[in-house]
Amino acid sequence: MARKIRWLGLSFGLLFLFATGGEAGRISPNNLNQPPPPEISGGAAMSGHAQPAPLPLLPPPVEIPGPLDPAVAAGFLGFGFDDNAVQTGSYFIPPDPFGAAGTDRLIAVVNTMIEARSKSGTLLWRDSLKDFFASASGNLGTSTFDPKVIWDHYENRFVVVTLEQTDTAQEGASNASRILLAVSKTATPATATSADWYYHAIDSKINIGVTDYWADYPGFAVDEEAVYITNNLFTFGASGTFGGVRLWIVDKGVSGGFYGGGAASVMVHDPYATLGIATTTMPAQVFGAGGVGGSGSTVGTFLVVYGGIFFTGTSIEAVQVVRIDNPLSATPLFSTPQYINVGDIDTTGSPMPSMPNAPQSGSGSLIWTNDRRALHAVWRDDALWMTATVLPPSGADAGQATAHWFKFDTSVTSSITLADQGNIGGNDVASSTYTFFPSVAVNAAGDAMFGFAGSAASIYAGAYAAGRQADDTAGTVQPTATVKAGVDYYYRVFGGTRNRWGDYSGIAVDPTDYRFFWVFNEYAETRGTVLSSYPTQDGRWGTAWAKVFFNCEKTLTLAENQWHMIALPCEVTAPNNTVQTVFDELPSAAYGTEWRVYRRDAANDQYIQLSLTDTLQAGLGYWIKTKASGGGAITVGSSTSPGNPQADVPLDSSSTGRYNLVGHPFVFDVCWKDVQVVDGANVLSLDEADPLVGGNRACSLSTPDPSCVMSHTMEQWNGAAYQAYDGGTPGAEGVLSSFEGLWVQAFKGIQLRIPVKRGAGDPCATVTGNSPVSAQATTLQDVEAEQSASEPLAATATEQKAASQANKPRYSTPLTRRPEEWGLRLIVEADGLVDPGNLLGRLQDSVTGPDQHDLKEPSPFDSNRFLTIVFPHPEWEDAYAGNYTSDYRAVANGGVGEWSFEVHSDQPRTITLSWVGPRDILQHSKLLDDETRKTFNPRANNTYTVTMTKPVHRFRWRVNGGR
Repeated sequence: MARKIRWLGLSFGLLFLFATGGEAGRISPNNLNQPPPPEISGGAAMSGHAQPAPLPLLPPPVEIPGPLDPAVAAGFLGFGFDDNAVQTGSYFIPPDPFGAAGTDRLIAVVNTMIEARSKSGTLLWRDSLKDFFASASGNLGTSTFDPKVIWDHYENRFVVVTLEQTDTAQEGASNASRILLAVSKTATPATATSADWYYHAIDSKINIGVTDYWADYPGFAVDEEAVYITNNLFTFGASGTFGGVRLWIVDKGVSGGFYGGGAASVMVHDPYATLGIATTTMPAQVFGAGGVGGSGSTVGTFLVVYGGIFFTGTSIEAVQVVRIDNPLSATPLFSTPQYINVGDIDTTGSPMPSMPNAPQSGSGSLIWTNDRRALHAVWRDDALWMTATVLPPSGADAGQATAHWFKFDTSVTSSITLADQGNIGGNDVASSTYTFFPSVAVNAAGDAMFGFAGSAASIYAGAYAAGRQADDTAGTVQPTATVKAGVDYYYRVFGGTRNRWGDYSGIAVDPTDYRFFWVFNEYAETRGTVLSSYPTQDGRWGTAWAKVFFNCEKTLTLAENQWHMIALPCEVTAPNNTVQTVFDELPSAAYGTEWRVYRRDAANDQYIQLSLTDTLQAGLGYWIKTKASGGGAITVGSSTSPGNPQADVPLDSSSTGRYNLVGHPFVFDVCWKDVQVVDGANVLSLDEADPLVGGNRACSLSTPDPSCVMSHTMEQWNGAAYQAYDGGTPGAEGVLSSFEGLWVQAFKGIQLRIPVKRGAGDPCATVTGNSPVSAQATTLQDVEAEQSASEPLAATATEQKAASQANKPRYSTPLTRRPEEWGLRLIVEADGLVDPGNLLGRLQDSVTGPDQHDLKEPSPFDSNRFLTIVFPHPEWEDAYAGNYTSDYRAVANGGVGEWSFEVHSDQPRTITLSWVGPRDILQHSKLLDDETRKTFNPRANNTYTVTMTKPVHRFRWRVNGGR
């Protein structure tokens, strides 16, 4: 943000010129129009010295007055305009607010201060940044500018950056530039001194040819191994000519390096030395174990650029992305820039239209909104998020400065694509609200929150937040939350002409609870503190923190006259958590006769019917029987419910295995393979809790092996049949979704840990080998069967037409891992009941007999309607001797084999069988109906209908070849 400190009496506005120069030798795509060079951000303009003010200084209140927005859990004020006079002896504009959340405290920075607060708002310590960095060897001793602070979740440390510059043209002792860097020694720095921090000063004066440049407007990020700092370069002196971009990479050096109190290893690079558009660049803050690509990956982070890049001769804009590989090597690899088409989102052209400044209530002075530069970037779970301010050419925000967010899919880092994007219009705050200086944070659930500034002709400039959950409609954000509304109009330019705001804002995920985001930003405070040098200027900025969250409010409609196994996706607070209030659409007078709710008492192996006043809790599963004449709806949560933190559900156990009815406690999907088991001090994966013993799972043996802790398999009731999932068997990987209950079998006193890790974007089915199909969750989805690499037969036009016209669900083919493997899914339907979770096939790690991929199917709930397919194996005496939902066998004989299966129903029905699977297997298959003695060709039609004459109907599936 800052050119440098501005001294009293300088003509502030004359120094902010567009640059016209740059470095020679750089190559850009010839169909892209480069944006104008960035302006000097201007620095923290400073009044000469603190002066007695004609108006009394107004101390900030302890907390934000008035009711908080429903989506704000807590809020309090930070430092303000007048606090600089106390800490530094001067006043500064703009504040450059930025903040970070740690495990038990928050740290915020502004021009030119730093402070720490508890999460309840108590001030722990405060200092000037000049004093804070006084022990950094090589610092220039100035007031600093452009500060930022981030939380390094890999090391549980705070990291702070700020800049310094002196210029002989402005009475400086020399032309000098510094990057000042600090890292806390622990997660809880108790002071702003070297007792709690390590410091380092980087000489950031860059010589290009015969010209020296200084560093301005830092981008700031960390990954698992490095700290990344980007800066724009400008010449010293009055011209301030733009000279490109540089990236400084600092090795964390946890053992003996910078993070360990030793010497810092720093390398500076030109990421656009021969290719790319050099303008304001933001490195992406990286989240997730092992960083981008996980453990062993060579990828560091991504550099993002916008600035109004557009394709020449069009109205289509683009974002530039560069990947950094081997960041700590002497010569990191900067990938060829990717230019991602983002559509016509901005009003661009040559010359580039200026960003309009924002109106405010009570004054004709406009709030400066700056330009189109990239402002903030975050990477998490193969998604790269970025923010900027745009000038929409059409729509509700046309002609207004508007905060904009981008989401890019980086699952293939060499071919990054646009996944989603949208405006943050703020029109729910006030009509024609201008929004600007957006920042972004993304939690482990894939939900994004954006902090931003907002102002309009009918409101004062203030601080706001809006977000979107991962399953929200594309391009949208949820209603705006007020961090702190402005309370007066703002005008303060010192000796310049720009009524500056920003130049950025801060936001962070709470590292102890993914549900909460901490937003830090500025707002227009009550006017005051008139300085004698500027008698017409009385604007004062203040800052505020707010703890914001997404409301957990979801509705599930229940079918009539059925047993449903359900769970609450939110922890509902009293008094809204009783049976009567949760199921308020069902008649209370009919409870116990027409409808009822049960919980499972695993310790005593019994069901207990709840009363209307009994409470329900997230993490537990329940059975509900709905009315015969009508179903009902469950609406859970409220505007004050932020959902659930990570769930550790206690399980009752026995040495022979005790079934526990538990519930999925989140509003988003979680892959069953990501669930963990907490066994005392040990946290186990499913494979560790139920290890393989001779090809079978330890818990599935007729006498469980001593290594068995909890069964690898869970079961869910879908209204017709149990669906069994184990996290790894093709077609039975499993997803936990909102409102779902599940059975788990525990053999020791343990806790089931359902992690905060959304299944979306992290497929619950893993695809490897030569299969060309994309990884996807092979759960019960209405998707077409996909064709693997070894499927030589294409569907005919007649077959394709028949499939498209079939008025029935289409489910996914089990995605196998090797060309010689295959899987086939059988589905049965009748009278609104469907069981699609039945699998047969051949796998490399299966055997002809019971093995880890043969999943047993529990018997249906007593007195319930049911319809299910089972593979009967009463002969399997060394394992469970009964019915299975899957029957995989060893790879052999080109696929040849025969599988017996049965359809079970609570009553005779007219049933329809269907199937999805590899076309070469279907080409060589026959369906044999043992009751009617008919043989059916599965390739002739994709369904077979027959009337059952008794509750069990027997079939065989025969494969005569194919692989």
